[in-house]
Amino acid sequence: MSIIDPVKVALELTSKLDDILKRCRETKEAVARRANDLANLLTQLGFTPTLTFYLSKASERKRVYSDLIGYLTGKSEIKSLNITNICRDVTGEGSGYSILLALVTACLFKLGYIEENKIPSTFRDLIDFLKNIREKGKELSVERSLSPVVIELKKLLNALYG
Repeated sequence: MSIIDPVKVALELTSKLDDILKRCRETKEAVARRANDLANLLTQLGFTPTLTFYLSKASERKRVYSDLIGYLTGKSEIKSLNITNICRDVTGEGSGYSILLALVTACLFKLGYIEENKIPSTFRDLIDFLKNIREKGKELSVERSLSPVVIELKKLLNALYG
């Protein structure tokens, strides 16, 4: 696995996300809050428990994740997204979790932990990926690679939406 620049990954993904969210009239503070929480929880709980927590909070917004992950990984175009649905995920109870799950999954793809033909496009696929990582004993490796990107995402999302 080659060395990936965490700042470059965070800049690229934040830019792509902002291309979508700038179309939303709603305030986007929840996205910044979720990024802050994600960085803290990764340190406190570890990789898999943090993502399972986010999955539990995002359960009613599965479609947002499925839409975003395709776009963030370059598998779909912005015009194919349901922007209205995504904009609903930036406000209200449980907002932002699906967006951050999609960002983390896209990070894992960019970092080389997810193969191009195995990008988790549903929550079930993501759960299977997490199970596989845990069974192979790769959680710590994934967490160490992901943490610097998450810290950069946190900074960028706070700058834009905090």
